[in-house]
Amino acid sequence: MTSLLTMRVRDQGVQRLLQSVKGDVRKLKSGLAVAVNATARQSVGIWAKAITKKIVVTQTAVRKTIKVVKKAEASERWINSTVTQRKEWNRIPLKQFKPKQTSAGVSYKISRYGGKGFLPSGFIVKSLGNHVFKRDGPKIKLTQGKKKGSLGQRIFKQYGPSPWGVSAKNNLKQPVSAESKKILIKQIDRRIRAVLKKQGAI
Repeated sequence: MTSLLTMRVRDQGVQRLLQSVKGDVRKLKSGLAVAVNATARQSVGIWAKAITKKIVVTQTAVRKTIKVVKKAEASERWINSTVTQRKEWNRIPLKQFKPKQTSAGVSYKISRYGGKGFLPSGFIVKSLGNHVFKRDGPKIKLTQGKKKGSLGQRIFKQYGPSPWGVSAKNNLKQPVSAESKKILIKQIDRRIRAVLKKQGAI
């Protein structure tokens, strides 16, 4: 597991929130937990967006690999939430990268800034979900498909990079954390306004 993002509240925000709740530590911690958890949820989208800026894939596919694995609780001494991306999660199937069948193989595009890739002798199988495959290995007696009983090579589904690999290669920790900290400050300010409004101060 790689923990690229662990969010903790800023001292400045804590002091301002403490003032708004008039020194009530219980309310302070409750407000901080709400702010941190709201930020964590938004950070999943920020992280996914950062990855899709690098590779041609939908945020829906990427979001499946990013989760809030620890929620902040008011009872904690240090209120924090953790958003992680698992290294062992599978790579994204090549069919997600706009594959196109040609007479010589399959072309595809992974990087938003680079050219197209090409898989020689690759092929797309509509009956298998339009996934991209390639034959490899020694010839064996086939047990499935139209050529069952004859000799042929096994076929293997082809994949692009893993979202975790994109995060690690492009060092996304810094920009994702920086953006999340900005959101955390806004969330704390929102809690302060909510408290002051309840008190009739605004």
